[in-house]
Amino acid sequence: MKRMVFLSAALAAMTSTARAEPAVRQGQAQPSRPRFSGPIAPITKPVALQGQAQPGQRLFRVEPGETVRVRQPPAVAIEKRFRWLEAEVRGDHDGYPAAFQELFLKNASNAVTVKPGDYGQQKNGGYADSPQVVKVSGVPNGVLEMTHFGTVSTHDLFNETTEKFNEAKFKERVNDDRVAISYDYGAGTQRQRLVNLGLGGVVAKNDLKVPLNPKGITRIIYERQNTAGVVVGGTGGYTMGREVHLEWDGK
Repeated sequence: MKRMVFLSAALAAMTSTARAEPAVRQGQAQPSRPRFSGPIAPITKPVALQGQAQPGQRLFRVEPGETVRVRQPPAVAIEKRFRWLEAEVRGDHDGYPAAFQELFLKNASNAVTVKPGDYGQQKNGGYADSPQVVKVSGVPNGVLEMTHFGTVSTHDLFNETTEKFNEAKFKERVNDDRVAISYDYGAGTQRQRLVNLGLGGVVAKNDLKVPLNPKGITRIIYERQNTAGVVVGGTGGYTMGREVHLEWDGK
């Protein structure tokens, strides 16, 4: 039986009876608490292919809970991860994840997760979860270039009793979902849309440029909503996996 498990010890263990995604509108389905990304894709030595990183250029993958330096040509690594995520949301690795985002940082000289994020402790029927915090440096002109991946949510489509995946609902969600990707500089600052209700698909892929805040954090915020405007995966449910805080040293 496939069960929902976490990738890293930094993420809290989950059970099938844990917290459900809050309904944004009356009548919205209440799924079980999700599991985020699965095992790290193998990292191999660089090969001489078109799209290989230039000397001094580094590639970092920010996934829920950690940041990994990728030692493959960017084009190869990004395509490989895209295919891996497509299989991940179908439960082909070790579970069915909620909607989450991953970032491939293309022009930073260094990136490291300084706080992996967590759900925190349950309180008053909810979870005071915290987002992942990533420190970045060596960003030319303070504009961070990235490829953004945003997955569809499937954690509520697998029936653990019958061990069956709801393929019809999955196809409906994939076709109906719209993706919103935004950034801001913290609570109370103006939010800027980078992708405004673009097609979702199984995994939405978007190349972005984000001007970083030199005096604080830059929040990358991901959500999915259906064509009726109901959020089916966003920070109203969980910030972990859907909101990343970038701290730039101004260099």
